[in-house]
Amino acid sequence: MNPNQPQFERYWRNRLSEETKINNKEIDFYGWLEFGKEMKWCSDIVCDTHDGLPMTDEEMEDWDFGNDDCIPAVRIW
Repeated sequence: MNPNQPQFERYWRNRLSEETKINNKEIDFYGWLEFGKEMKWCSDIVCDTHDGLPMTDEEMEDWDFGNDDCIPAVRIW
């Protein structure tokens, strides 16, 4: 394992590896994404340009009251 790899990345990579071993299945990118959605770690794929990012009810309520909380996002290449 790369000692320079961020700790959180090592943790989640190991956790994902453990979960897939427990379930006795190998997964590709789409399986990995589906696993993340099932665990409530990520949303469905959306078009930010046309749909915007999904918001929780709490975030939407904050937005309605004039708050503009940050919503972290990652693009996967």
